[in-house]
Amino acid sequence: MPATAPTSGRRASAGAIGLVLIVSAYVALPAGFASAIQQGLEIPDDYMAWLFGDFILGLTALLLSGRLIVNRWGLRRTLLTAMAVLAAAGMIAAAATSQQMLFGAGWLQGGSGILLIRGSVAVLAAARPDTIAKGKSAEMAAVLTTGLLLGALAGAVLGSALPWRSMFLATLAVIIAAPTFANIDLSVSPPQTAQRSKVLAVLLATFGLQSLVYGITSGFARGMEDPQTSWQLVGAPLLLLLAGAAYRRSGSQP
Repeated sequence: MPATAPTSGRRASAGAIGLVLIVSAYVALPAGFASAIQQGLEIPDDYMAWLFGDFILGLTALLLSGRLIVNRWGLRRTLLTAMAVLAAAGMIAAAATSQQMLFGAGWLQGGSGILLIRGSVAVLAAARPDTIAKGKSAEMAAVLTTGLLLGALAGAVLGSALPWRSMFLATLAVIIAAPTFANIDLSVSPPQTAQRSKVLAVLLATFGLQSLVYGITSGFARGMEDPQTSWQLVGAPLLLLLAGAAYRRSGSQP
C-alpha cells in the first residue's frame, strides 16, 4: 500500500491540474468566443494573451503553492471556494470580451476576470495530492457543479456592482492573499524565513510568467517595437530570475 500512495497522489495531482484547465476553458471559451463569433466580433488580441497566460499561470500556481488552506478548511470547502471564484472570473471575463451586457459586466475589462482566475487557482493549489486522492468522484462533481452555479451568481453581482478599477484592485488582493495564506502557518509567529521566501517566489513567478506570455502574444499582435511589448519582455526574465532565487532561498532557510 505505501508503494502505491505516491503514484496515486501524482495521478490525483495531475487530475486536479487538468480539472482546473478544463473548467477554465469550459467557462471562459464558449461564453466569450461563441457569442463573439455569432455576432461577427473580433476576438481582441489582448484577451488571447490573458487566456494563454491563465493556463500557464494556473499550472504554475498548482505546482508552487502550499497546502495549509486545505488543512484548515477541508477539501470540500477549498474546492468549492476555488471553483466558485473561477467560474465568476470566467463569466466576467467572457462578458467583457464579447462586449455584451452579460450579467451586467459588459463594461468590465476582461483582464480583471483573468486576474481573479489566477487568484482562485492559487487557492485551489493549496490541496495536497494525497488529500485530493482521497476525494470521491461524485463529491468532486457536486462541488464543481455547485461552484459553477455560485460563480455565475457572483459574476452577476460583482459585474453589476463594481467598476473595473475596483475589480482590478480586488483581484490583485486575491492574487497576493491566496499564496500567502497557503504557504504561511498563521500559528507560527513570526513567519519563518522559508515561508516568506516561498510566498515571494510564487508571486514573482506568477507575474513573471504573465509578463512573458503577454509580451510574446502582444509581440505577434502589435510588433516587437511596441513599448508595452518591450517592457513585458524585459521585465519577465528579471521577475523569473528573482522568483528562482527566492524559491531556492526557501529551501535553504529554516
